Amino acid sequence: MKTRTIILLVFLGLGLVFAGVASLPLLMHRSRKPRIWPEHAFALSEHLGALTEEFAITKARETLALDGLTPDLWHVATNGCTISSNRAFVMFYTRGVADPCFVRVE
Repeated sequence: MKTRTIILLVFLGLGLVFAGVASLPLLMHRSRKPRIWPEHAFALSEHLGALTEEFAITKARETLALDGLTPDLWHVATNGCTISSNRAFVMFYTRGVADPCFVRVE
């Protein structure tokens, strides 16, 4: 009986080690690219002096359309656009049948 338990524990331990080693590529990919949603890049035709709130909201609406959402149904949340250095964060919300839904576009 003891031999069976030891063999079972060894196989269980080896299985856990194998699962840990097999998950390393996924964890390394997630650490380099933590986003799991599509990433969109926009090429600008002219140089902007500074990132403006209006420009950020316009590009965020274009991103909603690229992701298959209807931009007309989404509204910019109160204080929903935050600009820091060369990044903009825009929060949208929509009221559906159930609870409101929020989307953050970076």
